[in-house]
Amino acid sequence: MKNFKPRHLTDFVSGTFRIMDSILQELGMYIKEVHVAGEMNKDIACSIEKAKKELGFKPLGNLKNGMLASIEWCCNKGIPI
Repeated sequence: MKNFKPRHLTDFVSGTFRIMDSILQELGMYIKEVHVAGEMNKDIACSIEKAKKELGFKPLGNLKNGMLASIEWCCNKGIPI
């Protein structure tokens, strides 16, 4: 992850991929790369502060460990990531 560089697409390009993704999903197909490209002009980060405050949510771990566990789970299930 040291060389990770966020990528952003223009609204036009990302919007085109979003339309393509919608059409493909209507046809029962899902292509991960098309789906992700349709979201590359968005900031999808969020905060859990409201859930902590209003619901008393207490995370069991941190984001990094959660992501690593998710990747490990996908690998164990043979799901390409």
